[in-house]
Formats: sequence, C-alpha cells, structure tokens
Amino acid sequence: MDVEAFRALAPLCWRAPSAHNTQPWRLHYDTGAVRVGWDPADALPAADPTGRDLRLSLGAFVETCLVVAADAGLAVRFEADHCAEERRVGWLRGARRRYDTPFGAAGVRDRRTHRGRYLTGAGPEVVAAPAPRAALATQLGVAPERLLHVVRVGRPAMAAAPSARRRDAR
Repeated sequence: MDVEAFRALAPLCWRAPSAHNTQPWRLHYDTGAVRVGWDPADALPAADPTGRDLRLSLGAFVETCLVVAADAGLAVRFEADHCAEERRVGWLRGARRRYDTPFGAAGVRDRRTHRGRYLTGAGPEVVAAPAPRAALATQLGVAPERLLHVVRVGRPAMAAAPSARRRDAR
C-alpha cells in the first residue's frame, strides 16, 4: 500500500459521517499499512453505552476511506482486527484491485451536515390518529402498533438531551 499517497487523501476521508458528529477515528501510519482506531475522548459512553454508535461511525469512516482511495486509483482493502485495549478496529492495507463502489470522492467532498434548529416531530396526539399513524409507520418502516411507543419514548429522550436543549436555545 502506498501509505504516503493515502495520507494525502486522509483529510477528505475525515468527512465521513459519525454519530453526533464525534469523528472518533484515528489513523496511525505504519510501513505498508494504516491502523484504524479511535480516541475514547471522542466516544459518548453516556449516550452510547453499548458502543453501537461508535462502531457505526468507525464503519462509515472505513467505507469512506475505501471509496476515496478507489476514486484516487489506490487499491486498498480493510482487514478487521478489533482490539479494545489498543483501541483498534483494523487495518487499511494494499489490495490486488481497487475497492468496487458506485460512490466517489466528489460525493464525499459534497457531503453536508444540517446545522439548523432541532425540528420536533409529530407528537403522540398526531400519531395516535389511525390514518396518520399508518402513513408515518410506513414511511419510517415501523410497525403501526409500535409507532406510538417509539414517539412517546424517543421524542422526550431526544428533546431532553443536553445537545438538543442547547440547539433549541439558539
């Protein structure tokens, strides 16, 4: 793997999406490979006690690295090698051919994050009506009988989060 060529692409890779925009990933450049890890200071243990959002963010970052490298003509693959003690998820290494993807660096470069005010969704009073509930359930891919529970539990939890309160105060 041409580590220096990949290093030049790394700033674009950092545009990968991450849960709560924490960007927890860290790259460590070795001879012939790049170690992909995370910084626990950028994890959210209170909001993500199982580490699911952290792992999803790291997966999105790895995918973005592969897309950007392929678009630049670099043949790179990801080798999973999780080690919690070393805060490592795996390695980016040379490959026989470029990563096969319909995406490109332009899509990564044009990626944006909505920075507008928090928009509250439909409350229980709206979702309780049968017609809107069925339509919203279909749109969200949730069983209609579970939707009211999702709104009752999820909406207050989201609105009570410190980040949502700060955002709403703006």
